Parts: sequence; C-alpha cells; structure tokens
Amino acid sequence: MILPIICNDVCELDITPATPEVCKNKPKTITASGATTYSWAPADGLDCTTCAVVTFDYDATTTYTVTGDGGDCTAEVTVVVKETPTSNFTIGACSGGAVLLTRTGTPSVGVTYKWFRNGVKLTGSASTGSTYSATISGNYKVKTTITATNCSKVSGEKTVTISCKAGDNSNFTAEAYPNPFSQSVTINMASGSTELANVRLVDLSGRTLREFTGVDTSAPFEINENLAPGVYFVRVSQGSTEKMIKIIKE
Repeated sequence: MILPIICNDVCELDITPATPEVCKNKPKTITASGATTYSWAPADGLDCTTCAVVTFDYDATTTYTVTGDGGDCTAEVTVVVKETPTSNFTIGACSGGAVLLTRTGTPSVGVTYKWFRNGVKLTGSASTGSTYSATISGNYKVKTTITATNCSKVSGEKTVTISCKAGDNSNFTAEAYPNPFSQSVTINMASGSTELANVRLVDLSGRTLREFTGVDTSAPFEINENLAPGVYFVRVSQGSTEKMIKIIKE
C-alpha cells in the first residue's frame, strides 16, 4: 500500500515598510503579508495585535515580533521613533505698536520656524525666525521643525492684541528693585501722565498670578507674594503703553 505524503507549506512573512521610521506621536501603518493569521508582540503602541495591517502610535523606538499561522513563520521589525520638537511661545509686552513673540521649547538649535496668524502662514524672512514682531492683532501659532529628522510640532494658538501705538507715552518707565529678591520686590514707575496703572505678576508660561489695578505711578509699588524661587515677569500698563520687567525670586 502506498501512503500519501502530505506537505505543509511553511509561510514566509514580509513586512512593509521593512525599516519604518516615524515622528513621535505620528501614526504609522505597517503591513505584514505571507501568512493567513498574524500575531504581533509586544502590544505597546499598536491598535491591533492580530491584524495584517496595524497602526503604530507610540513615543519610543520598539521592536516587534510578528508570528504567522500560529508559529509556522516569524519576522521582526523595528519602528524607529525620530526626535520631535516641543513648541510653544511667549507673548511680550506691547511697545511701539508691536508685540514680540518668542518661541520656547526644545531643541533650540538645528530647527526651522514658521509663524501663522489666524491659520495663515506668514511670509517674509521675519516670519521664519525664533521670534516674530506682531503688529496686527490675531490668533498666532508657530511651527517648529527639526532639520535632521524633518519632524515638526505646531504650538497651541494664542490671541495677541496690539494695544499700543508707536510713540505712545515714551516717557513711561518701570524698574524693579532689588532684583533678584528674596522677600518682596518694589516697582518704581515714572510717567508723564497721571493716569493710574495696572500691574500684573505672571509666570514663565504667561499665566497671571496676581493683578493690581489703580496703581499710582508716582509712588513705589511693592509686590510681596509667596513665590517659589524662579523667574517671573511684571507687566505694568498705563493706557495703551505696557512695560514688562523680568524678576528673579531667590
């Protein structure tokens, strides 16, 4: 009697792309072929562990083992997560009809910038630096791109209001002393106007910690707040003129 010989074909997996690269937190589709069923491990960052086509969305480089047809074949693929910048910006004081916007984040070298107002990319060389002098009120944001990896990040949008005009109250000055300080800091103001001023204490993120209204600019004004050591800003405004002072709590 002749016995039949049964041959089981061994699967051969193919992964596309073979060497995937992705910017941090940017989804990437990876496809396995050559088998009927699939199992991906580990599960970190994958939307499906039993699909032929999976979506990777993770913040760290990860190596996956793909098993086909219950163990008949395996393959490995490493998804490389490239460096991606962080992106934010600060809003300076209004002076001379303009507000200076300054990008913050990492890294600070090897990057390019694009500034936007109301969702439209601004043009000209002045709109491609780490700072931008805004002369028109609107909603601004900045896109930061790392040249080496081509990975980018767009900051959140912030409203910028141009509340001063060129030449407004050029005699208005504001200084802080002592600076750095340990307990309290005094703001000394001088102005050609008798209009009362507003004084705002803000942190590095631009968040207002304390606001004082109706401040007489002819007398020293003391700020005595329970602050943690660090860098803060005092924004003093009189009418449409505003001065910003950097202060350091020791």
